[in-house]
Amino acid sequence: MSNMLKTRLLATSAIAGFSLTQMAAPAQAQAAFGIHNDQTDTLEITIPAIETVEGDIIGVYADNGAIDLDNQGTIIGNGTISGSPQLPDQRPDGGVVIAQPNSIVVNSGSITGVNGVVTTYFFGEDENDDPLPRQPLAANTSVTNSGSITATGGRGVALTGGGTIVNSGTISGTNGNTAAGELGIGAALSQFADNPLTGVTGVGTITNEAGGVISGDSIGAALSGGGTINNAGTISAPLINTPASIPFGITLTGDADRVATVNNSGTINGFMGILASGALGSATIENSGTINASAFGINQQNTGTLTFNNGATGQLIVGGNAILSNAGTLNVDNGGLIQSSGQNAILIQTADAVVSNSGTIDAAGAGVITGAGNLGFVAYNAMVINSGTITGLNNDGVRLAGGGTVTNSGTITGITSVANPSLTDGISIFNQFDQDLATYVGSVTNAASGSITGASRGVIVSGGGTIANAGSITGGDIGLLVQNGNTDEDGNPLLGISASIVNSGSITGNGETGVLIGAGLSTSTLTNSGTITGTTGDGVLFGPMASGLVTIVNEADGDITGALSGVEGLFGILDLTNAGTIRGNGRGDGINVEPDGGISLSSHSATIANSGDISGAQFGIVTYLSFNPDTNSFVGTIIDTAITNSGTITGENDDGIRLAGGGTVTNSGTIQGLAQNAFGGTDGVSIFAHNDQDLATYSGTLINLAGGVISGQRAGAAISSGGSVTNAGTITGAGQGVFIQGSAIDGVLRDGQFATLINSGTITGTGNLGGTGQGGFAVSFGSNLESATLENSGTIRSSFAEGVSQGSRGALTITNLAGGLIEGGTSGIYGGSSGTMTIVNAGMIRGNGTYDGFAAAPDAGITIATAGSSVTNSGSIYGSGAGITTAYLFDTDLNILVGLAKGTQIANSGVIVGDGNDGVRLIGGGAVTNSGSIFGAGNALADGISMFRFDDQAPSDYAASVVNSGAIGGDRFGIILSGGGTIDNSGGIVGEVGGIQVQGDAVGTPGYTASVRNSGTITSTGGAAISGIVQTAIDNSGILTGGAGIAIDLGDFDDVVTLRTGSAITGSIEAGGGTDTLNLEGGILELTAAQQIGAANGFEALNVGSGY
Repeated sequence: MSNMLKTRLLATSAIAGFSLTQMAAPAQAQAAFGIHNDQTDTLEITIPAIETVEGDIIGVYADNGAIDLDNQGTIIGNGTISGSPQLPDQRPDGGVVIAQPNSIVVNSGSITGVNGVVTTYFFGEDENDDPLPRQPLAANTSVTNSGSITATGGRGVALTGGGTIVNSGTISGTNGNTAAGELGIGAALSQFADNPLTGVTGVGTITNEAGGVISGDSIGAALSGGGTINNAGTISAPLINTPASIPFGITLTGDADRVATVNNSGTINGFMGILASGALGSATIENSGTINASAFGINQQNTGTLTFNNGATGQLIVGGNAILSNAGTLNVDNGGLIQSSGQNAILIQTADAVVSNSGTIDAAGAGVITGAGNLGFVAYNAMVINSGTITGLNNDGVRLAGGGTVTNSGTITGITSVANPSLTDGISIFNQFDQDLATYVGSVTNAASGSITGASRGVIVSGGGTIANAGSITGGDIGLLVQNGNTDEDGNPLLGISASIVNSGSITGNGETGVLIGAGLSTSTLTNSGTITGTTGDGVLFGPMASGLVTIVNEADGDITGALSGVEGLFGILDLTNAGTIRGNGRGDGINVEPDGGISLSSHSATIANSGDISGAQFGIVTYLSFNPDTNSFVGTIIDTAITNSGTITGENDDGIRLAGGGTVTNSGTIQGLAQNAFGGTDGVSIFAHNDQDLATYSGTLINLAGGVISGQRAGAAISSGGSVTNAGTITGAGQGVFIQGSAIDGVLRDGQFATLINSGTITGTGNLGGTGQGGFAVSFGSNLESATLENSGTIRSSFAEGVSQGSRGALTITNLAGGLIEGGTSGIYGGSSGTMTIVNAGMIRGNGTYDGFAAAPDAGITIATAGSSVTNSGSIYGSGAGITTAYLFDTDLNILVGLAKGTQIANSGVIVGDGNDGVRLIGGGAVTNSGSIFGAGNALADGISMFRFDDQAPSDYAASVVNSGAIGGDRFGIILSGGGTIDNSGGIVGEVGGIQVQGDAVGTPGYTASVRNSGTITSTGGAAISGIVQTAIDNSGILTGGAGIAIDLGDFDDVVTLRTGSAITGSIEAGGGTDTLNLEGGILELTAAQQIGAANGFEALNVGSGY
């Protein structure tokens, strides 16, 4: 090794070069080079602070041998050849140029040249001075700078072949001819293209210590071939782009087996911050300092992995995209600040990126976003883990096209979009149109401390996916939107796409909906134990085009609230289980706008199980018509809804439950329709078919279990189009407790509508709406039912109207079992239609009304205005008026009273009592068979049984008969038949005015006849036992007792009286006018006491048989 001290060799301190005669062999001086080591030994050079070494081409040139340079003075190389990579056969000029390995440069002075300190190929010559091929010999070069190294047209320090650069001073590179590749680079480490380093992962280390400055017009610092940059000072390139170059703070490149690392605790500046490119296998940036850039902060172009770890004090502040990854795989771990003032914080254009943030990510555009890059769209399945803050000021907080996963325990915000504020989300995840959905993932997990907010949607996941929220999700329009978003070539949604939502936090849509389950999902599941709120729309909305299965589980602590409906379904199939609270605050009534409710559905079918609370300012639960855009019309698509309730369902201004399209309601809780709506009808439960619905697809079923309570301001339950009600609980309605009717299409009656009501509980009508037929009844059957059946073993009661009303055109069968009570404020049962009634009673039927006139139907235990009706009684029938009565019916089409109740049949083995009128009154005639008790009392005109014709009834259409083996009594007559008839008595008949009176009609129509057969007892306390005011035939073998001295009193007709064995008559027999015959027909030969008679007056003929 040779040593050289410049002050020992030079006569002056400022010369252009060495004289050959002044120098020892190892250090020959010449004008081209200030110092030239042309020998193979290492040359030690010390240049004091007061000295200058200057060469016309190169200041110090390590040519054939290495150098160990300690510069405290000044080194100047005046050559102009930058030696760009485009011209590898051209030796670069500069302050210090090194062509041999293992050189050391320590500078505390000043080094200046077109390049500052550079290594280069060795350009040797043979013995004939002919050039030899270039040789890449330089390696392991060390440069330590605490002074100034300046490149006037190239690289400040550039060590090809690798090495080490340590700087605490200033290193700068100025652009030369950029078109020729003469880029201004501050510090660079690289390897020879034709002699790459082996067995290493990098080409060396650049260390910029605190206070050190490394700058370049094009690149501040560059690693080509891997390596490490440690920066505690400043590494910079201009922040302004020029046509000549694109300035980078740091560039990293290399092959797949190379690793590059940047450790920054200082400042890195540049138009572009850090570029990682090529096939570099791995690039890691550890930042606890500041990285500033005008365009991209960190630009990943390498095909390997880029890892950016930004510590708590680290700042990446950029005008454009703070991080851009369009090759390889990106990993970001941010604990500090990543900020873009003009574009996105992190733009990912590659697959499988991972972003972990515990600091702040803030962008004028999106916080984290994926998109298409140089390779097309490959940015699939990114992962974002956030415990800090991510903000997109004019775009989404996180936007993952191609799918991915977001786990948040911090804050993610998409604030607004100037261009399109309706498309700014907190988090948006969606697949690309040509993406393989088998590998697609869309997942959001928001922890209890997490907050996600979007100016439009808080979270939107398309292509299906999973959302688990324990924190807060808020959207300016929609809180959370999940959808398919994929269609086939015909525009139909792709099948098999599903979504899952689990919420234990809060999801809020401030402009529309809390949770929107959107288009085309095959299945979707929402499990909620938190709060879901739609402040101006629905709490949860599924549809449009959500044609698959939607499963909603609202747990005990769950709350779903909408300004319109709590849950609304436009399309699809719903399976909902609620143990919490579902609330709809909208007042849509379904007339001019779609209805609102706790749950409103126009989808396909639905199953709802409620053990919690479902309520609506309008409806509790409602199904309705859906709009078909193809036909521009409303159609009924939802059918067969099934609801099971053990909780509470409330419609505050309309029905508790309204099921258009039919369905089944099973209740053991409370269902209520509270206030009467503007259209006159608020029901606890209403079920009916769509107008266009095929009744083969319709069923309406209500099952109210023991403990269940159903109430409505109109009906407790209203079932149209037929249906069935089974009640073991309590059903109450002001208009009617239970109302079952048929329905028509455009006024045309429909066949095949049947009704069944089985009651073992309590059904009550509470309204005072004007009496019989005016509403307020407990049970009513209406419209065009083909038939209806009522079986009661419980209580059916109306305080002001009838207990049961038959208003249907079909036949009604009522079976009141033992223990059953049917009670009405007017009548217990009223039949007021063209249908028939068959009543079988073993319980109690009671009518508490006393009206008896033509302005309304008369009151009774049972009032019948229907044709062909019958009553079979083994129980008790009481009326404060009559016990049973038939009545006129008002024909609304003719606007007159008509008599339909002809030929009514009564079979009694129990008790029938009219407390203030007849026991049984059959206008229109009929037949009474009695083995029990029938009494009419409390009124001087009250009869046990009375029968007479309707005013418009033809005599030929009239018949009246009584067969009695029981007891019949009346305050007036026991039995009165007006218009003739037959009586067969083997029991007891008693009347105050008369026992039996048979007579014609009020206008004296001739031709009536009467037949009375008595083997029992007929008694009158104030008149004749039997009075006949028509042609009468009396056959007596029983007891006749007249209270006024007359037993039989006949009119001016041709009457026949036959007295048989057993006759015991107290009072006379008055035959009256006409040709009358008395027959005495004994069964034995001798006269007995039982065959005693009094006087028989007025008979024209006497026929005496044996025994008399």
